[in-house]
Amino acid sequence: MSWTIPPQVEQDLIAGRATFQTHQIGYGGQSVLVVPTNSYIVIFGYDFSPAGGGLANYQFYDDSQEVYLCPLKLRAFGTQQISIYTGSDFYPFVHSVPLLQNVYSYTGPAETDERFMWSVDTAPISRPLYITSSRNVAISVGLIIQGNQIQFNQTPVTSNTPPALTYGGSGFNNNAELALNGGNTRNFIQPNLPTDIYGFTPLTANNGDQLYWFPDGVYGMFDPMQWLQNNFDPFIDDTSNQAAANYKLCLHYALYNATIPETRG
Repeated sequence: MSWTIPPQVEQDLIAGRATFQTHQIGYGGQSVLVVPTNSYIVIFGYDFSPAGGGLANYQFYDDSQEVYLCPLKLRAFGTQQISIYTGSDFYPFVHSVPLLQNVYSYTGPAETDERFMWSVDTAPISRPLYITSSRNVAISVGLIIQGNQIQFNQTPVTSNTPPALTYGGSGFNNNAELALNGGNTRNFIQPNLPTDIYGFTPLTANNGDQLYWFPDGVYGMFDPMQWLQNNFDPFIDDTSNQAAANYKLCLHYALYNATIPETRG
């Protein structure tokens, strides 16, 4: 576990001013943590076991190829996003999940060949948080397929991008605009908004300077259980119902039976 209880919250728990609670979810993309009336919570960490455990996919080995991409049906598990919405604030967390590759020999009726076996490393991921909410909290979990670079540009020298210390003035082409959905309606801008001081105009108006995805049928985010249902044969392996194949997420929080103080973050 790589997070600890914040000192003030820990003191409140010990003194009985708050109670320790957990909220465990999985098997789907959407959940809501209900906050009782006249109360507030402080979420101070989570443990995330990514989706994709217990699955494997193979591809034939060809020594003439230098680079192999994991097959798409498993590649989707390589980037998984957790989004937390409190009704007033939005917190996206994007995780890279290792995709493991092993070579093994397979002997068939006619010959022996080598194959790559791919699997998903679902070792738990822990993250410290400090999220306060007096309203119900929406938690969304999804799989991400890709982002599509639609514009690049040389970063000029500015007060934010000085030469030598950054790419400012380097002459290198840097990613400037990344499409995050198939409709190209919300893009990721770099270095940041507004872009006029960096010498380019966004191709679309609805952009943000943080990298996160939202539900979309082309790039993501995809409900993990729906991805399992759509990409693995439910009549043969029953994948979407298997506990090992689905994610598990446990939020750790303190519940205060009081109104939220102004000094609380």
